[in-house]
Amino acid sequence: MDPSKIAHTEYPVDTIIIHEDFDNNSMSNNIALLKTDTAMHFGNLVQSICFLGRMLHTPPVLQNCWVSGWNPTSATGNHMTMSVLRKIFVKDLDMCPLHKLQKTECGSHTKEETKTACLGDPGSPMMCQLQQFDLWVLRGVLNFGGETCPGLFLYTKVEDYSKWITSKAERAGPPLSSLHHWEKLTSFSHHGPNAAMTQKTYS
Repeated sequence: MDPSKIAHTEYPVDTIIIHEDFDNNSMSNNIALLKTDTAMHFGNLVQSICFLGRMLHTPPVLQNCWVSGWNPTSATGNHMTMSVLRKIFVKDLDMCPLHKLQKTECGSHTKEETKTACLGDPGSPMMCQLQQFDLWVLRGVLNFGGETCPGLFLYTKVEDYSKWITSKAERAGPPLSSLHHWEKLTSFSHHGPNAAMTQKTYS
């Protein structure tokens, strides 16, 4: 399939909400929200995703973690709007040679997917399945590293910013809890999970 002919939809970004304590030198608090006033249309290729709150009765059991991102190919060159969406299986590392920042964790690709470029773009999502509920959650956002496969990378722990995300998102749009039903997960968390991407606000 010619990737240059695949239809896609672009949404204008109306507001960028950067964390007020973001440090460009240390890259701490490296997280931001993008807001669009254009309603998003979800389907087989575009869906919302949950994220976890910090106040959990028990630590979540996560499995089947992936990082996804846009990579240029020989057919597309460096034109990112024409790139191919790829995903690579990853895992957490307890022992990490990288300098870990506060509210970050270390991960690694589990096998060599390519000998050249990998999914090293900051902001790429790290998604995992909750074993108890067979539900996908946004575990992290790529912060540093991951340019080659296999390779190490740091990711920002999204659940450590759950209150910040909820507060900023609800100021900019409707309450996140009004957009989805969470009866399936009410016993898992004190406050239940939250939507990380909605028609108004997404991360």
